[in-house]
Amino acid sequence: MEVDTCRINRVNRSELKTISVSLPEDAGVFAREVGALAKAYLGAIDQQGDVETMLGHLDPSGFTISLPTVTLTSEKDYRDWYRGIVAAFSESRHTVVALAPTLISRDAAQVTLSVHFEADRRRPAQNETPRANDTVDIIWDLTRSAEGRWLISGQRGAPHPTPAFSRERTRQFAAGYLGNLDQRNLEGMLG
Repeated sequence: MEVDTCRINRVNRSELKTISVSLPEDAGVFAREVGALAKAYLGAIDQQGDVETMLGHLDPSGFTISLPTVTLTSEKDYRDWYRGIVAAFSESRHTVVALAPTLISRDAAQVTLSVHFEADRRRPAQNETPRANDTVDIIWDLTRSAEGRWLISGQRGAPHPTPAFSRERTRQFAAGYLGNLDQRNLEGMLG
């Protein structure tokens, strides 16, 4: 069995609005599968009301989603939490800005993610801005279903923040931006 090496895949900040999960062209099959899971799961959260799709990405044999304010361990817990999210926020957008998947075994994996979150607050408190904006570092524990799909069985805060954007990625962005500038490619320059 071929195991992807552990590496951090990043999206540049100019792509936050257009691409929810961006992987390099040479990303392996495993990284692409995990990227697709992140895109589908976080995209369902952003759809506001698509709780069935979200639950479909969680391990039906059990999950533990640890958030700063609550731990979710059942479908009921999850539905109640999500009702609160929909009541508090609108126009939400999750973007994976770093993804480091590690294959533990054929049917188990761990993924460290940095996820940028933006949303409008429906009723901001007097001391809050109308728009919530934060980047969180989390770890997902994944299990593979009998059908071969990756499912989220656990989520918790990462003990260490994901490092700042690498020099290599910054150079790639600069070279791409300057190349698009030379070609007068405004779409390419905007990400």
